[in-house]
Amino acid sequence: MDSKYPKRRKDKYNPYTIHKNNEKYFVSFEDGENILHTVEISKELYEQMDKMELEDLSYLNEMDRHFERKELSEKDLELRMKQNNESVVEKVIKRNDSKMLHEALEILTESQKRRIVMHFFC
Repeated sequence: MDSKYPKRRKDKYNPYTIHKNNEKYFVSFEDGENILHTVEISKELYEQMDKMELEDLSYLNEMDRHFERKELSEKDLELRMKQNNESVVEKVIKRNDSKMLHEALEILTESQKRRIVMHFFC
């Protein structure tokens, strides 16, 4: 096997390994009886399989970053629900109250606005 070929992390469903030796290209795989076979392939096929391995690796990295691999129990789901326990109705009420407050502040004079800002926000 060529020492320059990087050892890549592979998907568990990827049954083959590609390698290069003295400008010859090979694919190795185990058959159903766990017997290792090595077959010489063309350079074009090697490059395509290499490209597919890199795409698989990219997908595996994406899954690691963005998907959760463990199964969630009922307890875990309940804890997550309690973390964000504000209902849609409560969110809408808060947004409307905030909008009404800003509209009321716009009616005030400059000195009244400064007093409110200093009293509540400083």
